Amino acid sequence: MALRRRRARCWRRVESGLMNWNEFVRRWQDSPAGERQGFQTQFNQLCGVLGHLPPAEADYAQVIKSATRFVEHVERETSTEDFRFVEVESLEGEMEKVRRQLQRVIDRDHFDNAAREGAHAAVLAAERALSGYVELASVRGEA
Repeated sequence: MALRRRRARCWRRVESGLMNWNEFVRRWQDSPAGERQGFQTQFNQLCGVLGHLPPAEADYAQVIKSATRFVEHVERETSTEDFRFVEVESLEGEMEKVRRQLQRVIDRDHFDNAAREGAHAAVLAAERALSGYVELASVRGEA
């Protein structure tokens, strides 16, 4: 438990930009964790020192981007009043792809990245947009 708290404090320093290269080297030079035990944390911290998103965070950002684009697509279809059955099926297929993408990222994220909640919220917004579109399509009687 103490190791987990120490890692969390250290990671907050990296996320906030407080950890520099020398601190990173000092932190990991004398680390009691073996190479296999601390590789994920070390890699994520290295990403932070170099100014890149850690892989899980980048993956969640991609899910958010996909869900946002999906919502924009639904809004375009709604504004053009394209409520054909084929379009409804196409959008449902796209939504399924976004759900699968989120599930793949969650399956790979063993550290409960903070970006997970934002990705969930984006996917829920996409699902609400789709359900509203499907409801409009059913009211129009074309789907």
